Amino acid sequence: MKLWMLLVLVLVLGAAVGLAVTNPTSQDYESFLQNQIISALERMDAQPSARDQAIFREIIKTHGNQVVHTFVLPATLRTNYGLWSLYHTKIFNVDVEVCGVAGRFIPKDEPEALTRKVGMMVMTPGK
Repeated sequence: MKLWMLLVLVLVLGAAVGLAVTNPTSQDYESFLQNQIISALERMDAQPSARDQAIFREIIKTHGNQVVHTFVLPATLRTNYGLWSLYHTKIFNVDVEVCGVAGRFIPKDEPEALTRKVGMMVMTPGK
């Protein structure tokens, strides 16, 4: 019985260490958001748009990392629980909540809704 309990303890501790080591950082979240922005812009590219929106999308595509770093990350609250992190971003009245665990990001919303929200973040003029 003791050997079985020791084995379970080792497995649980190993899983905890694995989750702690792979807990995504703010830089990982920045990359995740940039990929989401590119995805949202690609979907918008399929729709007819005004010339200025096309120019804006091109700027975002080429300088998206600076946009995320300058505007989005300061509006993001990371709650680190050690084994996982919760990210809450609120910008231009758009809320995005994501759980980061084991090197992955799991959005609270469906992927389609997340893409739409991220697209609204970058296409909404400042107020």
